[in-house]
Amino acid sequence: MIDKRRDFFEKSIGNEFTDYYLSHRSRSLHQKLGRLLRTDQDFGGVIIVDARIKTWKKATFDKFTKLMQPYVINRTNLSDACANVKAFIKPEN
Repeated sequence: MIDKRRDFFEKSIGNEFTDYYLSHRSRSLHQKLGRLLRTDQDFGGVIIVDARIKTWKKATFDKFTKLMQPYVINRTNLSDACANVKAFIKPEN
């Protein structure tokens, strides 16, 4: 059954990963972020740690960042990500 679905996507739609799974995952992430950021005054930072992203081709990552708009996606190491989020959410004095 899975092979038939993959064949269908490849023939009818295109690349199964980028055209189905990536779109589905980005939509799911949008929904989760929408539950956290409900008003124009809400803000925050999210760190997603997934080793598989390191193997993504540039085109795949570019498509993901486009699908995630208006959110800003940065690919960086964990310590820099933590520092960036901390600086972003630090209240102004």
